[in-house]
Amino acid sequence: MSPNSPAPDALVERHARAGRSLVAILHAIQDDAGYVPAGCVAPLAKALNLSRAEVHGVLTYYHHFRTAPPARVTIQMCRAEACRSMGCEALAEHAQARTGCRFDAAHGDGADAHAPADV
Repeated sequence: MSPNSPAPDALVERHARAGRSLVAILHAIQDDAGYVPAGCVAPLAKALNLSRAEVHGVLTYYHHFRTAPPARVTIQMCRAEACRSMGCEALAEHAQARTGCRFDAAHGDGADAHAPADV
């Protein structure tokens, strides 16, 4: 976490409210901190009366949740059939050549990343 990010316990305390689903809480934590720190798993499990395995399972099942700080810039590109038919592969090759970054990878300095967005 960045020095300005709240501590995991504070994030859980801020967002874990009665009647709120685990997925909604994870989204709120990620919106707040930029990702869901590993340190949130145990306090979330305790607050929601779940096992740590259940919280970890939900956190890692959904691909939109990040468990590490995101790159400063992330490029998401749809590579579904409709987009492929319109030439997204050429655009993807250009983006990778231009940035020197591959899909599902980040630059060594963490400055930017590519991720496919199959919809």
